[in-house]
Amino acid sequence: MKIGVWILSEYSPSTGGGFSLYDKMIELIDQYPFSSEVEVCFVGHNPGTKYRFKKEYVCIDSFRHFLPFQLRKYISRFSHKINFLTRPEHRILRKNSIELIYYPVQGFRKINNFPFAVANWDLGHKSSFAFPEFAMNKTFEYREKWYSKDIFKALMVFAESVSGKEE
Repeated sequence: MKIGVWILSEYSPSTGGGFSLYDKMIELIDQYPFSSEVEVCFVGHNPGTKYRFKKEYVCIDSFRHFLPFQLRKYISRFSHKINFLTRPEHRILRKNSIELIYYPVQGFRKINNFPFAVANWDLGHKSSFAFPEFAMNKTFEYREKWYSKDIFKALMVFAESVSGKEE
């Protein structure tokens, strides 16, 4: 089975503690010698990602690189909701024999109608609502939708701890 690990090229240290966990996880996945039954590669929309992988990187930025940056940025926010935008991505994934995408950042899924697994670090928007990053910019509402509907579409959910699993 070939698994693609989604790379968020726009994810940066300014994101906070989540970035540190993500960055280390990507590094460890890249170094890990998986069994012969599992092939792992990295996938994403940015051919110029800051990471230099040992494992294969599959760029699925089908036609978007021809568009102006602001339009690309806008489209990428909604591409998972617009089926014709994901068809080229599905073709690229199939062409590269990728059967599952693992999204290492919680609450994030980029490609609709494709098997996926997700990481779940915490339900901080419920337990730490006073933090501005949870209360502003519709973050709380987005997370509520994710945890009440979208996360149940995942084939697997990986919790970072026993308490995270119970939560």
